[in-house]
Amino acid sequence: MTRLLGGLAAGVAAAVILLPPSKLAAQWVPDLYPETRRVEVVDTLGAREVPDPYAWLEDQHSDEVAEWLAAQNAFKDAVVENLPSLPRVEERFLELFDVEEVRPPRYVNGRLYYMKRPQGAQRFRLYVRDGVHGQERVLLDPAEISEDLTVTIDLGAVAGDNRYLMYEVRQGGEDETEIWIRDLETGRDLPDRLPRALYRGFSFDSDLSGFYYGVEDKQNPIPIYYHELGTDLSEDTVVFRSERREERPNVEEVAGGRYWLATVGHGWRSTDVYLKERGSREWRPIVEGIGHLFNVRWVDGEIWAHTSYGAPNWRVVRIDPDDPDPSQWEEVLPEKADAMDGYSLAGGKLFARYLDDASTRIEMYDRDGTFIRELELPTEPANASLPWGADEGRVFFDFQSFTDPYRIYLYDSESTERTIFHRDEPPIDTDKFVVREEWYESADGTQVHMFIVHKRGLVMDGDNPTLLVGYGGFNAAWLPSFSRKQAPWTQQDGIFWLEQGGGVFAAANLRGGREYGRPWHRGGMRTFKQNVFNDFIAAAEHLIGRGYTRPGRLGIQGASNGGLLVGAALTQRPDLFQAVLADLPEMDLVGFPRYDQINPSALEEYGDATVPEEFDWIIQWSPVQNVARGVEYPSVFLFTGHMDSRVEPVEGLKFAATLQNATSSDIQQKPILLDFHPRVGHSLGGRPVLDRIRFIARQFAYLNWQLGVDESDW
Repeated sequence: MTRLLGGLAAGVAAAVILLPPSKLAAQWVPDLYPETRRVEVVDTLGAREVPDPYAWLEDQHSDEVAEWLAAQNAFKDAVVENLPSLPRVEERFLELFDVEEVRPPRYVNGRLYYMKRPQGAQRFRLYVRDGVHGQERVLLDPAEISEDLTVTIDLGAVAGDNRYLMYEVRQGGEDETEIWIRDLETGRDLPDRLPRALYRGFSFDSDLSGFYYGVEDKQNPIPIYYHELGTDLSEDTVVFRSERREERPNVEEVAGGRYWLATVGHGWRSTDVYLKERGSREWRPIVEGIGHLFNVRWVDGEIWAHTSYGAPNWRVVRIDPDDPDPSQWEEVLPEKADAMDGYSLAGGKLFARYLDDASTRIEMYDRDGTFIRELELPTEPANASLPWGADEGRVFFDFQSFTDPYRIYLYDSESTERTIFHRDEPPIDTDKFVVREEWYESADGTQVHMFIVHKRGLVMDGDNPTLLVGYGGFNAAWLPSFSRKQAPWTQQDGIFWLEQGGGVFAAANLRGGREYGRPWHRGGMRTFKQNVFNDFIAAAEHLIGRGYTRPGRLGIQGASNGGLLVGAALTQRPDLFQAVLADLPEMDLVGFPRYDQINPSALEEYGDATVPEEFDWIIQWSPVQNVARGVEYPSVFLFTGHMDSRVEPVEGLKFAATLQNATSSDIQQKPILLDFHPRVGHSLGGRPVLDRIRFIARQFAYLNWQLGVDESDW
């Protein structure tokens, strides 16, 4: 099935067009890779033995590793800093990216709080207004905390009648933050400051006398603490503790402090829910051991849950806390043919977001579930958020698509009037691009959806420079996106790749995501993880078979779990790709359980290699262990950073070393490059706008070189 958008006539080449290999633009590359020592180390996992010749790279504080990283960066710089298209790409990206940016605002009791980066500024500041359209003023500038541009702030919680502001202070790109509390009446920060750590589930109590927070140390179950304002942190008490390090608990007060509501997420597999009445010692199970996901909130004395239980495409139910048996649940919003991605209560209405072939549809209801109408969106395919509260029955929602820059709307749920609160305005003509939607068949016969974006008038001669991206994991949907406004591991800058010279940008909606409900996610996790790689490989074959491109002009990109995706794809089918961008990648899933800097919940997604039966499926696709000597691998540009505390940086280091040692490809034509940054991590923080521009410009200049982009086309 092909669904065509943008007015382009249907019909593409049905056969593979055989063309000679691309002639890469003249580019000097050193003759040899930096020397990398190999050691005779074998990891023993039960009865299994796995060679680990680059185990010494795990000591990233050693002088030897520092020297090796410096040599790798020097090798990379020798190639990348002299790429033919870099000067003009970097100049153009300065124009496209240095525009005013605003993050979703938060309306609290007559005041509006939001993060904004003015044009020309390097970091976001926190602003406040009295009312939606009041005069804005700077509430907090990170320059007050540090002149280091990699130190950033972010808006956390606003409690009470605009009494307390919780905000986060982040060093570089690490996930860990400090939590600071500002008294908005005095304008001063309280001494109750949480030191640098990985915090989960911060919330104030009902009378603003203290707050709850969880602390994750990666290796142990997460405790939830209560801190009373004005006391020393050493006096904080544990109010809830998870049982396994893979679990993520959260505790909040509800019903004016009468109850504590706790949730325990078992990775992305299932959720348990508990309730405790103030004064009681026992946590009463509301949902326990059901084996499905629940997103819950307290609404007027009931627990509302967005859940996959009894509804593969999700539904919303009301649960009586005094009679929580599933047979007594009442449906607010039943399951539909499209997956329900979530719901919100805002502006006196109930909103639900549905995924229609990875395009969002927002429906508005009365709070009893009576349908009112569909929210009017500017274009399709769309990526619109669930609305959140503003004032006087109005709501905010944000929107973007492949050809529509990010914007925030203010919407009146009664009059349907929609006005723009903020709009990114990069100087780019998006009318010259069209969006296609196509379906293709994966290895097991499953039909998979894919977006394809290109310039109007594209010649389908099988010779277009093409960038294919994907993610496929953790119940995350890949939606139409103009630029990396949210997590960089799930959003890419496809329109900018096309604008500065690329021919085709394709995004595949792989299994492991939530695009088609709970079965779509489960079909790409744990023992079924290979389905994700099969889906991605089939996407590449589809692009080639339909005449969009050929292996010599096909590049792939993925980050985090998407880095695992491209790592597995290039080791399983190196013949399909010319170039690979792998950012902050998961590459060693055999060593994963023992590493310090990981996301423990990911063990529920991938499996645990220390468990024999799970090792058996992980060893089949973990990229580091599946690199074979003497194979002609594509060129790889791998990026990671010292401050990544979610994906152990050594995974990328080991993969780069393994590939450099094994590949038989000509180093001049298909080099393996490693870009290591001391202040970069998994978080969006720590990347001043100029640093971000430099980073993306170098990646795209590399693609231009590897995929043979004709400079005369720009």
